[in-house]
Amino acid sequence: MRFHILGPLAAHPSTPSPAKHRALLGSLLVDSGRVVPTDALIEELWGTNQPRTARSTLQVYVSQLRKTLSDGGPSVLLTRTSGYLLATAPGDLDLDRFHEQRTAGDQAYASQDYERAARHLRQALALWNGPALADVPQGTRLRTAADRLDLLRLDTLEQRISADLWTGRYRQVIPELTELTRAHPLRESLHAHLMVALYQSHQTSEALNLYDRIRHRLADELGVDPGPGLRELHLRMLDSTDVRHFEQCLSARPVTASRAAPAPGSWPSRTEQAPVVHLPRPLPGPSLRREQLGEAEMLLSRIRRSCEGGVLAITGAPGVGKTAFATELAHRTGDLFPDGRVLITLRGDDHSPLSPRDTLLRVLRRVCPAEATRFSQRSANDLDDVTVILTNLLKGRRTLLVLDDVHSEAQIQPLMATDSTLVVTSRRTALSLDAVRYTALGPLAPEDSAVLLAHAAGAPVEEDPQAGADIARLCEHLPLALRGAAAWLDAHPSWPARMLATRLEDPRTRLDTLAVGEHDVRSRLLTVYQDLRPAERQAFRLMSLTPAVDFAPWSAAALLDVPAQQGADIIETLSQVRLLTPVPVPGRPARFRLDRLTHPLAAELLARDDSGGSHGSDVADHSGDDSREARSAVARLSTAYLHRAQEAERQLTPGRRPQADPNPPELREPVAGEPTGSPATALRWFYEEHASLLDVFHAAHAAGLWDQVGSLAESLVGYYETGAAWEPWAAVGELALDAARRAADPRAEAVALCAQGSLAWQRHQLDVAAARFGLAHRRARQASHRHSEARALIGLADTEYSWGHLEAARRMYTKAILLSRTDSFPHSLCDALRGQALVELHYGDAQAALDGFTACRDTAHRTGDQRWASYASRMADRIHEGVLPGDDASWEIRPGVWSLPDV
Repeated sequence: MRFHILGPLAAHPSTPSPAKHRALLGSLLVDSGRVVPTDALIEELWGTNQPRTARSTLQVYVSQLRKTLSDGGPSVLLTRTSGYLLATAPGDLDLDRFHEQRTAGDQAYASQDYERAARHLRQALALWNGPALADVPQGTRLRTAADRLDLLRLDTLEQRISADLWTGRYRQVIPELTELTRAHPLRESLHAHLMVALYQSHQTSEALNLYDRIRHRLADELGVDPGPGLRELHLRMLDSTDVRHFEQCLSARPVTASRAAPAPGSWPSRTEQAPVVHLPRPLPGPSLRREQLGEAEMLLSRIRRSCEGGVLAITGAPGVGKTAFATELAHRTGDLFPDGRVLITLRGDDHSPLSPRDTLLRVLRRVCPAEATRFSQRSANDLDDVTVILTNLLKGRRTLLVLDDVHSEAQIQPLMATDSTLVVTSRRTALSLDAVRYTALGPLAPEDSAVLLAHAAGAPVEEDPQAGADIARLCEHLPLALRGAAAWLDAHPSWPARMLATRLEDPRTRLDTLAVGEHDVRSRLLTVYQDLRPAERQAFRLMSLTPAVDFAPWSAAALLDVPAQQGADIIETLSQVRLLTPVPVPGRPARFRLDRLTHPLAAELLARDDSGGSHGSDVADHSGDDSREARSAVARLSTAYLHRAQEAERQLTPGRRPQADPNPPELREPVAGEPTGSPATALRWFYEEHASLLDVFHAAHAAGLWDQVGSLAESLVGYYETGAAWEPWAAVGELALDAARRAADPRAEAVALCAQGSLAWQRHQLDVAAARFGLAHRRARQASHRHSEARALIGLADTEYSWGHLEAARRMYTKAILLSRTDSFPHSLCDALRGQALVELHYGDAQAALDGFTACRDTAHRTGDQRWASYASRMADRIHEGVLPGDDASWEIRPGVWSLPDV
């Protein structure tokens, strides 16, 4: 098959006709050889008006397109786990042939073989037959891709014109450039090319008039002046200076650093020193952040053209690929910085941050080693001295300094006084500096993670794409971790990718698995940890005790035993250096989490401290208190969650149990993060915090905090009962009963058994319910816990009622009513009155039943329990309507619990 997208879409021997098929084929071709996610294809084909059958319809389109393309041979349209892949052979796609010729042209240009460069670039441009994907219906994805390809075509055309100018074809390119400047009236580089062609063709006045026209147009339409390059070209023409070597105008696109310097005298500001290029090689493999690199190039261009210097900060988590991004960016921007591009790491051999003075000395050694040697021999060599020397050396020079792994603003502030442009990499989300522009790097997209893994690991991942997806997820889609995973597979060639995924699933072995040579995730994270102050280090270690899902700052304050504001400040610090990850949730206050890589490290550091071990300088500051502090921290955390859960329970089911202490003494600031408002608000709070509550509940059980375990379980019963959440209710109930028995606490055992009995009764497991309630009644009487005794009596009565033993049920309901009235248990009183009223209905005494439901409603109103009040009112209305239990009607025997006619 041969495919064409550089113009109208075509596939040979057969091109699909339906519009959707053409859009689908175009979407696959622009990402040829890569998996295009199903969701991306659906969005491209239907936009925001997606039919309910979009996924199945897409499968039909794929099947039809596959038949069109197969032509009796093997299919090139492949199905993958996350989407579809069009596997084109080398040379089958015109875009691939275009890139091949364009690359050859670049290489020839870099070696100053401009004739060959122009020839290859012409061949690349000859493959075009109009705007990219000209006849294909385009959604957002295809429109963006087509625009990018058209810009690539224009860049290539400019590069070919630049090569023609270097070979002296000035007059030949004037007609073409004239048309291009009309089509792109604000593109300064095209005007610069045309000015050079006119000037070298002895048409100086036309060249100067062209400058005036674009200057006026930029002022009228954009309110800006021409950039420094165009202004300098204009001045050179006014001075009748040779412009043949005007590199900034002749280089339409970045080329490699091997291109020779201009002829002597063409750049007076650079005659004293040759360009300096000290950049590491770009990492092997595909470039995975093309759009961000393009945006960063534009930012650097604006900073450079401002003539005022500036800083581009590349920020992101450890291992996200900041250094690799900055390196690739520096390699791509050679035309912007012809006087030099240098990368300097701002850490010493022991990974500690360099001082401001050492930072400047390291820059000086890179920029001018001879001057650095002379400077080191002086007796006075303070910070101001080296700043002055660097400022003079870099004055008027278009130099890029890449400062890698910046720890503080003090390291880079002196360099901002030079004429250099600075690119800095930092884990911090923001820097306290003027004129900083930011490029924030996040984890890779899943499809890009798959590409990186496939390139780095090869066959093991390609043979098991799902294992590859699991590996990427467990690596948090961070390039460093992904390369570490690939290195592990390379070191274990006989092991399948699934084996690695299994090892990574276990947080205890995850960091060991990813500690492979230079791709050591633990080592990189420990560097961040070392930079923290002792209190922040302790906080990070204790953060391993927080809920695994996410947590609010108030829970961290409780865990750390600090005031709310101090806790929020510590959380902000850990978030700033990317050891904590913000979890944005619309409509909710900020929340945070430890990810799959930082959580194991925090737990590991805490465990080492618990055992009294050390890990070198990275944990040498541990106080040794964590072994004693961990249990206390879990106690504070569980107490904080308990307080809020009890408050939510009081709002959701008022009067359900005796009033608890609203301000437990263990809480430093009990109001922070407290649910307030209506039962609906409380229900939402339980829903949102449920996963965190379960994590804290299990942590409390693991720490042997039996009282908190029982109380947390009890506070969840109302939520579980309201939502009929039987599975989590059962799991929590088992651990609550275990905690009560470990503590030998009959009161707590009675409470746990009542909860288990209620769950069994709602599941219609009547024998289990009777056993649980019977044992709960005995334990309650043993502990003299009258509230549990009342609840157990009601549970036993409900069981007897369900069996049809009405007289036994009536006696137990009556006892529970007396007990609840005597000891002021309003929720139990409502429940018992409800049961007694149901029994009276079965005996045919509608008035007694009505009196019972009325008393139930009034009691619920007094406690503010609208759920029970509404239930009692509904039952009273049914009695008024004359509907009785024997009328083949379903009956709501408790709020939300129904008895069907055939039961």
